[in-house]
Amino acid sequence: MKLDPKVFIPHNIQTLMYAYIRKLDKSLRCQSIVDKIDPNDSKYLDAYRDLVNCQIDCKNLDVKLNKLILKLTENEQI
Repeated sequence: MKLDPKVFIPHNIQTLMYAYIRKLDKSLRCQSIVDKIDPNDSKYLDAYRDLVNCQIDCKNLDVKLNKLILKLTENEQI
């Protein structure tokens, strides 16, 4: 992800943005694994659990990121 150098983004928000992108990428990889596994396979439940955990992590990061963005001052707007 490339950021416009003219736009100032606070460090804590940048960190959360990168963490969110990594978790979202992991969630998409987990989704593709779950899609390829037969639901009757013994590995399906573990893969599905990993997918759900990734999605929960993404949602939590999204909420934190939104809260931080709402607290920004005018000089820090994205």
